[in-house]
Amino acid sequence: MSSTVSRRWLQAADRVVCLVLISAASGHLLIGQVRVPPLRLLEEARVSPPPNYQVDINRASWPELTLLPGIGPTLAKRIVAERQR
Repeated sequence: MSSTVSRRWLQAADRVVCLVLISAASGHLLIGQVRVPPLRLLEEARVSPPPNYQVDINRASWPELTLLPGIGPTLAKRIVAERQR
């Protein structure tokens, strides 16, 4: 009877070991899928090239103002409306 108990215990222990190994391998694969871009690529993405045009911000229409970085159509229209007041 003791041999039956030890076999069951080994089977249960084997299951636990297999579960732990499978979990570790799955976690390693999932972590390996997440790629962090190198810092150099992040720096290049943040720096935008200087524009090749000049905009007179005191006379520009709203479409011209939208050419400036960080100014969308809504803000450009508000700037022009405020200028005309």
